[in-house]
Amino acid sequence: MIFVGLLLNILIFGLVIFGIKKIFSNSNRHVQKEGAVRRFFQLTLLFGLTIVSAIGLSGLTGRIIPIGDVLTTNRETLALESAFAAVGLPLLLLIIVWVKKTVQRDPEELQTLAWNLYLTAITIISLILLIVAQVNIYNGFFTNDDVSGKDFSQLLVWGAVWLFHFRWHKQVGTPGSSLSEHLIGSAIGLGFSFVGLLTLFSSILSTLFNFNENTIIVSSFDPIIDGLITLAIGLPIWFIYWVKSAEKQPKEPLWYGYVLLVGVGASLLMTLLTAALSINDVLVWFLGDVSADASTHFGDLTQTIGAAMAGSMVLFYHRQVLENSQEAARSDIRRVYEYVISAIGLAAAAGGVTLILVSIIESIFGAATLSNSSSVNTLIGAFTLILVGGSVWVLQWRSIQSSVKRYPVAEQGSIIRRGYLLLLFGVVGLTAVIVLVTTAYLLFYDLFQNGISTNTVNKIRFPLAIFLTSGVISKYHWNIYKIEKDIEVIKEKSSKEAEKIYFFVEIKLKPRSAEKVIDVLNKYATHVRKEKGCEKLDVLRDPKSKSTIYLYEIWTTTADHKAHLASEGFAGWKAYSDPLISSFEVKSLTHS
Repeated sequence: MIFVGLLLNILIFGLVIFGIKKIFSNSNRHVQKEGAVRRFFQLTLLFGLTIVSAIGLSGLTGRIIPIGDVLTTNRETLALESAFAAVGLPLLLLIIVWVKKTVQRDPEELQTLAWNLYLTAITIISLILLIVAQVNIYNGFFTNDDVSGKDFSQLLVWGAVWLFHFRWHKQVGTPGSSLSEHLIGSAIGLGFSFVGLLTLFSSILSTLFNFNENTIIVSSFDPIIDGLITLAIGLPIWFIYWVKSAEKQPKEPLWYGYVLLVGVGASLLMTLLTAALSINDVLVWFLGDVSADASTHFGDLTQTIGAAMAGSMVLFYHRQVLENSQEAARSDIRRVYEYVISAIGLAAAAGGVTLILVSIIESIFGAATLSNSSSVNTLIGAFTLILVGGSVWVLQWRSIQSSVKRYPVAEQGSIIRRGYLLLLFGVVGLTAVIVLVTTAYLLFYDLFQNGISTNTVNKIRFPLAIFLTSGVISKYHWNIYKIEKDIEVIKEKSSKEAEKIYFFVEIKLKPRSAEKVIDVLNKYATHVRKEKGCEKLDVLRDPKSKSTIYLYEIWTTTADHKAHLASEGFAGWKAYSDPLISSFEVKSLTHS
């Protein structure tokens, strides 16, 4: 079941990736072409028939592989697989011929968003089914689970489907067009690798501390094989999708979003949470009130420590990736990373403070005493959160404030810092208002019913504690914002914006050739605007001189412009226009 849960979470992450990509993708990434309706039905048929044919083929092939139980008695399944293969395969071949002819007529067809989505979807789905086959085979070899020929046929068929589409996507895609697929695949590999490391570490710890029932840590079972199996599945996927693919792709917002949210944010949250749970278990055992024996109390300790160790490894690696992707100068990506860590630490510490306030409120109003077992254990948990989360927040916030002192204009004018301060003030302030209304409602409800009592305090202790904590946090960040709000926000140029090149061309035509040249130039410009990297090409005329033309061009990168100059179309235009041009002047411009 752990694999099913992991895959469901990965699929959800994939949908988020597609949503972000759809929102933030620009028109230069994918070619915008006519024939959207034809393309939709064509690729839908190709996708569906590929799935149907692979299911039928793997099912029938599995029946002839003499391994394990062969399900020859299940006539219903046999009929379904036969129908899928008999109908799906011939139709798939016809669709492939149709697609091949379409691509031969227009190779740019493969650069459209629809094709990118198709290749991403079919590759990820085949990867998931390939993983399922691997899990079944590994479990059959190393455990008592049954292995059938269908598992091997599924491995071979879906492995072939995955490999073909994975390599094809890399070959036909433009730089960055396959990034969504590679990041989803990286997340799948990373997720399996993390679970494998967690299981492996916890198993090793259980083996090392395999004492008797009177000791602190007790071993329950030995899942080393499970950990190795999961790691053997996840590491190759992660290596192929991340190390060999995604890590080398252009560092665009989606790439940084993956590294920051999945690599740094999620692993830091996991590390802090499991570290806090581990410390809390130990402190409660020595200082709190424990009713269970050591075996029960520390039953999950090796798993939480293993998760903390695995999370630390993932966090350390992605921090290095982030460091290596940035220049020495501070950037907005670096600031996002620092403020994310600061926010996670602050949230953990705020949770601890809230629990302490709850205990104090209970003690003041007689709902409980700080000396009873429940309050003592709650206080230990609260101090653990403050110790772990507060340490992270203090260290990171001091580093941020130190940068503000060194570079006051750049840091205080950063849109990332401004957004962070406003977000904390706004969200936390809104939380304070909501819990304040909730507290007032509970008070008035009891007042109008049976009067305010100890039970009322029990109801409002958490909303009141959250209100006090969030109020302090909101006030602190509001004070900082008030000091810096009049400083002009500095918008950092994106790497893509910095790579753009601009040209202003003045062309003087020979007498009597102006109208003819302009007509041909306008037709040629229509073709150039469709070329990769051409963001703008305006053909302008001087109203005072019919023989003078101006061109204003914007190209995404220098490489795109060089490719345009080396194209056959440009060579044909140059051969035609050179005899008709008396002079021309090119000015290279830069963005202010």
